[in-house]
Amino acid sequence: MKKSIRTLLAAMTAAALLTGCAAQTKTQMQQQDAALHLAAMQALEAGRYVVDIDDIYGPKGQHLNVSHSYFRITEEGALLNLSPKVYQESPFRRLSSLRTDYKHVRTVGRTLKKNGDLELALQITADPHWMRAYYLIVTLYADSDQCAVRMGHARGQNHLCTFRGRLRPA
Repeated sequence: MKKSIRTLLAAMTAAALLTGCAAQTKTQMQQQDAALHLAAMQALEAGRYVVDIDDIYGPKGQHLNVSHSYFRITEEGALLNLSPKVYQESPFRRLSSLRTDYKHVRTVGRTLKKNGDLELALQITADPHWMRAYYLIVTLYADSDQCAVRMGHARGQNHLCTFRGRLRPA
């Protein structure tokens, strides 16, 4: 009887400790997410940020997990650097023309959605006459550093791709 009471007390103590640790870890994770979101929002507002790309989606829903890919915006311009793996996959081969340095960046609009997501509309081009420009919608999700970037032609003819990842200061 004494042994079963001790075992029961030990189990209850362990459960209480683990529950406390889990609650503390969850609170710490929420604080970390809030800090990352704040840093991402400030970087987006300042126009100096990097999107570390994790996934690329084609216009017809094709999906590709990638690494070593990023999209960077600074005052010098924009750079889209995609992993060589992207160009090996047939639906994504046509994106090879996008891998360049864009010297001209123009902010077109900024919207705060009801759910807390922040959307920033941009135009980028390597041509000083804006003849071949691309339109981007950068969406920073609420309470997170996760984002999505939808890219298409500025004339609105084609949706080229959407990439998702994490937004951080440049």
